[in-house]
Amino acid sequence: MRNKGDKIENILHRVSQYMANRNLEEALQLLERTDEDEYDFRLKNNLAWFYYKIGIKSVTNNRWYYQPDLAKTFFEEAVLFGDSHYPFSNLGELYIKLKAYNFALNILEKAVLFEKTVSNQNNLAVAQIHLKQYEEASQILASLCETKNIDAEKYIVVYNYGIALYFSGNNAELKKVALYLYKQYCEDNIEIDVLDAMDISLILHLAGNYVHADEVFPHEGYVMLGNNFKEHLLTLKKLGKNDEMKQFHDKVINDIQEEIDDMGVQNNQVIINSKKYKLMELDLIYQNIGNYSMDDLSISPISIVSNYLY
Repeated sequence: MRNKGDKIENILHRVSQYMANRNLEEALQLLERTDEDEYDFRLKNNLAWFYYKIGIKSVTNNRWYYQPDLAKTFFEEAVLFGDSHYPFSNLGELYIKLKAYNFALNILEKAVLFEKTVSNQNNLAVAQIHLKQYEEASQILASLCETKNIDAEKYIVVYNYGIALYFSGNNAELKKVALYLYKQYCEDNIEIDVLDAMDISLILHLAGNYVHADEVFPHEGYVMLGNNFKEHLLTLKKLGKNDEMKQFHDKVINDIQEEIDDMGVQNNQVIINSKKYKLMELDLIYQNIGNYSMDDLSISPISIVSNYLY
């Protein structure tokens, strides 16, 4: 007779096959059905992950909608009996998204005790930054920055390190981090997307390197409408580039207005109204940019997504 361990492994294997073939409904049905019969923290973790990363399919429009509350419930059950960092890592990341930073701190400290992955340590530092534990976050991130490999995770770690240094007032080290990021930006063999460039530009701005912050900012590829709008306006203001400030403002406003016009009346009015509100918000920022300072910047660390499935 097959023991429970073999049965669970078989279930997880079948779920994995369904996921690989994009048979999402079958995968969810199997996880939900077996959850009633077999209590195993791996099944709980995978079911919670599914609710968190994929969600539940709507019967009205066949779209999948994330279910963070359901995910939290099952992750919290999984960590009670888990002997792996997986459910702790996933729950900690979810707590950060829910802005439950004290809970995230507690869970991610346990995740790191299980395994010191880059994402676990980075996300622990993210929780610490939100809780104003800047020195503790700086120590973790500084250690992670010692690795030499440049990849997506490393960029996030260095960016977060720069933020922790800024808030802790360590300007000397912040300037070194900003220079490191700028050199990576200048390397021809390093691929940097629009969001990476915005992050690097922000760290350069925080370090007081406004010339390079303006250089790095993706002027032509500015497709994330409204992102870092205030921050780049302040960079241009520091450089006395008043004409460029107006040009930047006009371009962003026009791009958003074109999006609204292209959507047409048949589209979701809620989305259209949201974009119209964004127009007014950005225009108000531009009109009042003279009253803003560094304290008004939107500075937030970035979590590393940890897709931990069994």
